[in-house]
Amino acid sequence: MKLGKLKKAVVSAVLAVCCAVSGLVFPASAAEGSDFECRIMYCADYTTVTFKKTKSSYSVYFTTDGTDPTTSSKLYTKKLGFVSAATIRVAEFDKNGERVGGFKEYEIRRKCHIPQVDFKDNLDGTAKVIITTDIKDAQIHYTTDGKDPDENSPVLEGVFKVKGNAVIKAVATKKGWVTSNVATAKTAGYVTQDSYNDYIQQAYKLTNAERKRRGLEEVKLNQSLCNAAYIRAKELSQDYDRGHTRLNDTEWHTAITEQGYVFKFAGENYGKLAVKGVKADVMVQMWIESPIHLENIINEFGGDVGIGFYQDGDFCYWVQLFAKKR
Repeated sequence: MKLGKLKKAVVSAVLAVCCAVSGLVFPASAAEGSDFECRIMYCADYTTVTFKKTKSSYSVYFTTDGTDPTTSSKLYTKKLGFVSAATIRVAEFDKNGERVGGFKEYEIRRKCHIPQVDFKDNLDGTAKVIITTDIKDAQIHYTTDGKDPDENSPVLEGVFKVKGNAVIKAVATKKGWVTSNVATAKTAGYVTQDSYNDYIQQAYKLTNAERKRRGLEEVKLNQSLCNAAYIRAKELSQDYDRGHTRLNDTEWHTAITEQGYVFKFAGENYGKLAVKGVKADVMVQMWIESPIHLENIINEFGGDVGIGFYQDGDFCYWVQLFAKKR
């Protein structure tokens, strides 16, 4: 039997991510008669070291094996890069090869990357907190009272739950490494008080309100289609670029038939919101304002609708499935 026309529509958003480096400046004030300066910068995958000579006519020699540098040691000519810990000894020499001032020693370390803090809204006024780091064997310390954590703060042992508005702060530590900057994240804007079904009902009522405004009969909320819509929303959260093609390479409507719903007409709307929270009203309004999405909402065949959403970090993925039984 010939299948009904399958509607397709897409709504998307893009976020930009920035990164930064941090650094320290160490004047060699303890060295004998020298204004020598060392600048250490912590980058994502390495640490850089830059020396500023006391006089332009001086030369800088250094070692990394613990010995005192001489004019036979390595000559500093440009910024140094380190991918692991090291001890560097440095000395300045004048144009006659005579050492100026004393030896300077610096401990070079890698710096832990700042942890990533994510929330999973439980839709009941609580949220799961997921804190991760990409540094192998690093330990995460965290607080939930807004205070900066240190090595004496609680150690992360997995996902934990917080209630209402909370301020989560975390640092990553590792033996021999510099502690990361403090990651700060607030649950405000992520945590909602209403349940999953409350938002489905809200989206459903807004959908029928648009149909009623145009003189069309209401569509009925169907649980099988809602189950399929939730599955599709979760799939889109894993690979949004696949669009109407599922993770198993089948088309979107197979999610409907897998729920035992046999249709003669079917259509799908989907989209994601790059905003904190569920925002059912925002998503439905975006569909209404998009002609290709609106076609599904106001189709003349009537029938059933299933609605589902899935939250992942800052994004909320929504799916509407319209269908009429065979």
